[in-house]
Amino acid sequence: MTRRPSRWRHALRWALLGWLALCGVGALWPAPPPRPEAPARVLCASLPSPLGAVAVHCWFVLEGHERWDVWQEADVGPVAYDHVHRDLQPPEAGVGGGETFEWAALDGSAGTAFAACLRVEAPRYADRATYRAWPGPNSNTFVDAMLRQCGWSLRLPGTAVGKDWRGLVGASTWGLGVQVESPLFGAAVGLDRGFELRVLELTLGVELWPPAIVHPFGGGRLGFPRR
Repeated sequence: MTRRPSRWRHALRWALLGWLALCGVGALWPAPPPRPEAPARVLCASLPSPLGAVAVHCWFVLEGHERWDVWQEADVGPVAYDHVHRDLQPPEAGVGGGETFEWAALDGSAGTAFAACLRVEAPRYADRATYRAWPGPNSNTFVDAMLRQCGWSLRLPGTAVGKDWRGLVGASTWGLGVQVESPLFGAAVGLDRGFELRVLELTLGVELWPPAIVHPFGGGRLGFPRR
């Protein structure tokens, strides 16, 4: 006698298929246009090949002209705090790989408050004296740390290798979730972020809303734009 699937399994299967269909629709949804006038923006660009296939470098641009990012060389720009630099390159200059793209922008008073916080916190970033391309701390570690420090609830793309560096072993909270990390394996789960699994700092996961699949290739995300 063949057992029929339980009702909850049937419902779960259809919910999963519906969610995957939404991700596919979202991938075709036009992304919002860049907002160069926003007080705070996160820009990213691919690294040179072959790393560019799975890795991007992200940074901040404030008020359209002021750039903050971490660079592999220390104290090489006009304003530097070890590896943290202000205006080392033009605001939208790439890093030798693909074109620069805007990952997110924060408008209005929230953007202005974030910019003010970043100017205070970036010079005293805890890992400013250390740089490791992999597993971190690197440029994406800095961006993620400042997002948390200054209250912008934004997740970087799955290709932002190093964003989840927490030391040899570490744990932290993020919004309504928790994550546990090591250079080899990591995981995160939360009501506001879904689930992510990391192997060698490469990310694969799901975002529940807006529906999206987080992956370690290309744009790092398949689904509705997250802005």
